[in-house]
Amino acid sequence: MKLLEIIEGVIVLIVEIVIANAVAAAIPIPFLKTPVAILLFLGLFFSFVRFTTVEEGTGKLIMRLGGVVKVFIQWTGYKLDERGNVVPVGYKLDRNYNLVPTGEKIPEKPKRPWYGGLRVWIGTPFDKVYKYNLRYHSVEEIEGKRIPVYHEKKEKDKADSVMLRPDRYWRKTIQLETGDGQFPDVEWQIGMRCENPEKTIFKSPHNWVENALNELEPSLRSFTRTKNLKPFLDLTRIQIWDVMKDDHAVTLLRKEWGVKIDENEISIFDVTPPKAYQEALAAKSKAEMEAEAAQRRMEIEAKARAAETVGTVIEMMAKARGKKVEEIQAEIETKPRLRKEFLKLANDLIVRKIGIEGAAYVDIRVEGAPEVKGKTEGQGFFDRLIDKFAEAMIKIEAAKQRMPKGKRPREEKERRPRSKVEEIKERIRKKKGWS
Repeated sequence: MKLLEIIEGVIVLIVEIVIANAVAAAIPIPFLKTPVAILLFLGLFFSFVRFTTVEEGTGKLIMRLGGVVKVFIQWTGYKLDERGNVVPVGYKLDRNYNLVPTGEKIPEKPKRPWYGGLRVWIGTPFDKVYKYNLRYHSVEEIEGKRIPVYHEKKEKDKADSVMLRPDRYWRKTIQLETGDGQFPDVEWQIGMRCENPEKTIFKSPHNWVENALNELEPSLRSFTRTKNLKPFLDLTRIQIWDVMKDDHAVTLLRKEWGVKIDENEISIFDVTPPKAYQEALAAKSKAEMEAEAAQRRMEIEAKARAAETVGTVIEMMAKARGKKVEEIQAEIETKPRLRKEFLKLANDLIVRKIGIEGAAYVDIRVEGAPEVKGKTEGQGFFDRLIDKFAEAMIKIEAAKQRMPKGKRPREEKERRPRSKVEEIKERIRKKKGWS
């Protein structure tokens, strides 16, 4: 308490005692004098000595006959400066709303008074805590998910304090226009707090949270129009703040309404793209998955065909030499000359197979036989050879699919130019009127 408030309290106590004694002295019945004096004193005491409790991180306004007479805050490490702004102890806000030190000694440990959030003042029976209606959506984490939760305080459950510590609020904007002409629905998460309780309650419209978000919405719409939808979806809160920190609405909220948008606290909570855009994304994703599946099938089939070809060639060479398959495999791995013969046969067989399967008109060239030298740890000669052949077959198949298709015989016949004899016959038919 300030010294002036202490003096006022002492004077009020003295006046109450004098009034109580004077009334008691006027009572003719002796045994009633003391009880009446005590009751009168207590009645006067609680009429002029008022008290309330303020929750941590909040502030309250005390009204008297329609006007603000006191502002109480309870936020450890913070105080009200001379202009009613909530600032850290040892600082104040200058005219440009920058924090500047006051020279006040900052305690190493924050002061935590024994009376906590209790506030007592000398007032009148007309003093009361200001209450008001409040609506907002907060962002809360429930079962590991961040979801918007609606709050409303009205009638008998009106709000009697303002939030000083930072909190995050949810806002949904319908059909925001992006730079590429899309119209998504965007859900925002805005971190803000009351920086000047008196301004927030009496200079901003009623329901200060809701109206602060309303004031911010045109700026959010203007910001969205500068971005195409795809990069907009990936924006971080830092990127948004770099553009929005000097916005007119952000400045107005702080200077005129006492509501501060915290640094880097404008972020995208969720985006619902237009239906056509969602369908296009789904179609693209489906096409990519189908292409990936087709590629995978092609790889599996190519590897199977390559393995089959390698096995066929080994069996042919084994029969031609009257040896077992295992013996030929061992010789191929150890004898360079036999390996060269094997690779040539396998390569030729693959080319013939592809020609038989319908690509005979394609000039198929395999860049020589695959070079597979020595052994690699964990993978033998034949395993690596199968991989090489499979890779070559995939390339050939891809080349086939990229080639233009030939014309159908019927189309070629229909488009074949007419001979000179046919033109003469046609003129004669027209001249004679023959059909």
